[in-house]
Amino acid sequence: SKFTIPPRKEVFSGISKCMLLTAQKAIKNNNGIDAVYSISSLGDAHKVGMLIAKIYRIPWIAEFQDPWLENRTLMQWMKDFSLPTYFNYWQKKTETFLKQIVQKAQLIVTESKGHRDSLANRAKIWGINDDKIVYSYLGSDQRVIDRLGTPSVFETIKDSSIPKIGFLGEVYYGYEKRVRQLIHCLYKLEKQGLQFCFITIGSSLLPQLASQIGFTKILPLYRLSYREAMGLISTLDWGLTIPSSEININSKMFDYLQGGCNVLVWGCPKGEMATVVKKYNCGIAIDDSNEEKALKDFKDCIINTQRKEILNYDDAWFTRKNCFKPVIDKIFDLLSNT
Repeated sequence: SKFTIPPRKEVFSGISKCMLLTAQKAIKNNNGIDAVYSISSLGDAHKVGMLIAKIYRIPWIAEFQDPWLENRTLMQWMKDFSLPTYFNYWQKKTETFLKQIVQKAQLIVTESKGHRDSLANRAKIWGINDDKIVYSYLGSDQRVIDRLGTPSVFETIKDSSIPKIGFLGEVYYGYEKRVRQLIHCLYKLEKQGLQFCFITIGSSLLPQLASQIGFTKILPLYRLSYREAMGLISTLDWGLTIPSSEININSKMFDYLQGGCNVLVWGCPKGEMATVVKKYNCGIAIDDSNEEKALKDFKDCIINTQRKEILNYDDAWFTRKNCFKPVIDKIFDLLSNT
């Protein structure tokens, strides 16, 4: 039976009040600010950003990380575990708040081109100019990765000649079927005698599924600090990511690239993540709907890694040209004209 789990309420909550007071104190200590930059999926940070922009009469930049109405996994979760009338009510309320943000912010930043295009279509329906909506691929700056280095505890893993495939993060609701297919695929490769190691960082579901079917080439790691998790990335040959939809760009993809490993996209072979890795020769996209082909492609990844025939991509495109520069240019234009 369905029961109601309320999504995060877009009201001026206690969290919002605390954030606003903290922001106002910081502004006072710095003798004012020139603009406000809020980062959120669709929550308190944007509510506070909107208020600060209004109070201080300054430009407002709003960055969406996986905006709710475009996050199909989250919307499906809400639909599955809420009463229909309640779900419809909150969907409309969320859309109203989204419209407010698009109307009032001077610049909107999304995490992928697909999200940008989708939000731009909504803006046109609402009669809002979509020129202020831009996209910027996310991920850590290479200088951050360099400063962190590789923790000594992972040096043994780094020096190992066995191909290493890693998955960073938890598996969210709605992905269970797809990750089960992934584990079955890896299990079959293990049975074929291929040598590799599948490293999971922070996931409880993947080791559980592996245990259920007897897949043993898995190294589960839990409760790593940010430094340890990012440092471990530099030891991997392939970083696994699972897009939630065709337009989804997962920020961990760029963390993998910054750490120096190639990206393995599991699913959505015609999606935006698959397009990026093909265009820039920085990974491979595997079609999880075709089991036979998925098995062959995964096997080729492992064999090519053993032969040291992994991809050699130019990392300049995602650190400067496609990640930060377009947004930085827009921000400079915005501030110089206010």
